[in-house]
Amino acid sequence: MGFRLRHALNALGTLGFLVACNTYTPDLLVPADSETTSDSETTDGTLTTGAGGSSSQVTTTINSVTSTSGGGGSGGTGGTGASGGSGSTASGNQTTTNGGGSGGDSSTGSTNTATITSTDGGGGSGGSGGNGGSDTSGGSGGSTTTGSTIDVLLIDDLEDGNNQLETPTYSGYWFTTANEDGDGSLTPAPDDECDPENLDEPRDGSKRAMHVSGSWSGTDLEWIAAFGFPLEHDEEPVDASGYAGVTFYAKTDDDETAVRLQVMIDDVRDEGHFAIELSLTSSWQEYTVLWDDERLIQPSWANPETFDPATLFKLQFQFDSESFDMWVDDIRFVEP
Repeated sequence: MGFRLRHALNALGTLGFLVACNTYTPDLLVPADSETTSDSETTDGTLTTGAGGSSSQVTTTINSVTSTSGGGGSGGTGGTGASGGSGSTASGNQTTTNGGGSGGDSSTGSTNTATITSTDGGGGSGGSGGNGGSDTSGGSGGSTTTGSTIDVLLIDDLEDGNNQLETPTYSGYWFTTANEDGDGSLTPAPDDECDPENLDEPRDGSKRAMHVSGSWSGTDLEWIAAFGFPLEHDEEPVDASGYAGVTFYAKTDDDETAVRLQVMIDDVRDEGHFAIELSLTSSWQEYTVLWDDERLIQPSWANPETFDPATLFKLQFQFDSESFDMWVDDIRFVEP
């Protein structure tokens, strides 16, 4: 009897324990219409904070120069993307990576190629951050910029219509000059800007060329008139040892014209510059003067120097006839 009573009491205790475990306090549940607390607050359903997307990169190659500019990253879940980092400069054979901004859907930059032999290339700017999207869509992608193509072989094609050489590679200006001991006419005049002329008949797509003409005379003139350009406006030497020579197109409207191309290097101090005689015709011809051409020589009276294209600073066409006329176009260096 005692054993049965104890067994019944144990059963009742177990039942009471189970009932207690299924009893809850209303304060422990969150009502359906109550507000919740999270890391991001909302106003009108638009997130004001949110993680930006990952960045992407686009590589631009210009021969031996490689620069990388960042494209916009893929969008995060809402939020305003961070702005992209500014681009830095890549030079030589270095590779520079600019971080693209985080933001919305990624954008892809374009790839440029050029006929560059060697140059310092500017790095593209990084993509700017995209604007934040709504709580259901990512922000817009960041923007990218691309560099311009530079042909360092080109000295001047005259197509821009001004008297300066091809920039930013060179900064020199065309000029004309005449012996002050003589007298005559020279067009363009030495005091005027030496601008190219429009061609009546375009030459292989070229619409402009440099044109110099005139007549100049005097007694015992050592030289008559000339035109040309320093490669840099301050006449500082340019290292042209990486090229084989120079090439250009030329013609004349005066068959009596006698002219030579002077290739001026910094080592010559007595005006006895290296020069080569040119034979012009009335039709356009291409002329190529190589640094190792045996006809590129100094005058007999000059102090002899070794020709070193690493100190080149000026190219000048010098007239040896009292009447003269010459057209010149598309001057460029020659690859080795």
